[in-house]
Amino acid sequence: MLVWFLGMIGWIAGSLLIGEMIFLIGLIIMPIFTFLLIYFDLAPRNMIFSFVKEGTGIIVMRGGEFDKIIISWRGYAIDPNTWDIIESPESKIKLFGGLKFFGIPPIQKIGHYKQRWSHLIEDGTVKKHDEELYYVLLKTDFYVFELPITEKDSAEDINGIPIDVKLVIPIRIINPYEAIFRPQRWLAAISGTIKPVLKRFVAKFRYKEDLLDMRAGTGIEDIQKLKGIIKKLENGEIVSENNVGDDLKDRFWQELKEVFPEGQVQKEGEEKEYLRIYGTLLQKKGTDIFKIDTSSDYKKMVTAEYEARQKAKMTIIEGEAQGKATENRIINPVDKISKKLAGVSEKKKLTKEEKEKVFVNIPQAFSIFLEDESINSVKKTDKLIITEGKGIGKVVGRDTTREAVREKISEMRKEQIEKDKGE
Repeated sequence: MLVWFLGMIGWIAGSLLIGEMIFLIGLIIMPIFTFLLIYFDLAPRNMIFSFVKEGTGIIVMRGGEFDKIIISWRGYAIDPNTWDIIESPESKIKLFGGLKFFGIPPIQKIGHYKQRWSHLIEDGTVKKHDEELYYVLLKTDFYVFELPITEKDSAEDINGIPIDVKLVIPIRIINPYEAIFRPQRWLAAISGTIKPVLKRFVAKFRYKEDLLDMRAGTGIEDIQKLKGIIKKLENGEIVSENNVGDDLKDRFWQELKEVFPEGQVQKEGEEKEYLRIYGTLLQKKGTDIFKIDTSSDYKKMVTAEYEARQKAKMTIIEGEAQGKATENRIINPVDKISKKLAGVSEKKKLTKEEKEKVFVNIPQAFSIFLEDESINSVKKTDKLIITEGKGIGKVVGRDTTREAVREKISEMRKEQIEKDKGE
């Protein structure tokens, strides 16, 4: 700036002292120096000139009050009467791009404000910002509104499960003056309108069965009726507010519309619908609860519950298997022996009297079964020392062993029968 100023004085003084040649040379050189000064020094420092990026605008202040808005956006212009952003096919990129003259400091200066926001980027992650802004973004951005579990009044689903909800809404500023000067902070004001609606909305549905895929799941009608989330039809019938299969994205948008005055709902044909608030347009298409999660404690509880259910199932399966094995190994053979002792056919359906006969023979049948099992348990390699005479013993094979076992069991059974008679 000082170099330019000294050069200008030198040019004027040289023109007066030396003559016309210096004046002509300066007439060519000084505009070039002036442009370079503006482009590389003044505009980057927002002095007199500024670079206004494509799709953005700047607020010019005069003595602490609003003066004007300057935008740079191909196909759009600013309405000087309402300060609305309007379509303008004649608006094209100028020779030096976003280089704009805005005024003479300190009379005029670019307004700035502090804003904290989160937005969704291309890879699906959320990027957070806390910046001092010297511009107003005019293009649509995907702003994220969050109800974290850590808040004092965190969101809960219909069953009282604490949940972390992230809602994304495409928003663009349609009137920079309203957005910057009507509320103290336009995004905070919008957030204060949206979050209560979001909190009430998720409280009507289940975290896992409905909200995860934003589709009302099976059983939601009964739960909503039980919780009193109902509506009355024209015929007087009381039904739940939602039905299985409802698109919850659409349902949320409808509930959001209810907090806006009717004049703030704008439509473009059948597909596009917007809500206008604080100089911005909220777009229906793209509005979505894109992420929902719950606390680690609840996840542990769900895991433990699942493991307990699986363990219970395995216990039942193992019990059934053991019962079946017992039935095949003991009950069926004993029943077969009992029927044989009772003289009852195994195939036909038994009469009451036949069943009684079978029942009476069960103790003896069980005893025979145990006897047979004991005998059959003697392996081919099993041997037994039989004592004869004067303590002389001999080793006998399986068949002799089995016969010895059979005799011993028969003897024990007879003793038991005699004992039972005596009692």
